Amino acid sequence: MIKATGIDIVKIRRIKEATERWGERFLSRVFTEDELRYCLSKKSCHESLAVRFAAKEAFIKALGKRIDLRLIEVKNEPSGRPYLNIKSPVANGRRFHLSLSHDDEYAVAVVVMEELQ
Repeated sequence: MIKATGIDIVKIRRIKEATERWGERFLSRVFTEDELRYCLSKKSCHESLAVRFAAKEAFIKALGKRIDLRLIEVKNEPSGRPYLNIKSPVANGRRFHLSLSHDDEYAVAVVVMEELQ
């Protein structure tokens, strides 16, 4: 049964500026090593970082409580479809569905939280 949803939108420029200003200090507080490896390999790395940041915030909104952002990891299936890998017991008994999108200026993410019976 669907229990909650979360949505977040991020200006890509905001993530780019945070990365330029704070560098590794910012990146290591927000993203996992796997996320950084994936995003930094992309030509448009700031778009990839921003959409993952939006996914983490959307997850927190669906969950209804804040957890360490590094416990929320966005991964991709071989087909390219994104999914959440939650490294916390808060995910027990729940399934999360993720949708991501971005354009030149904004990144957006939607998370649907399903309670398992």
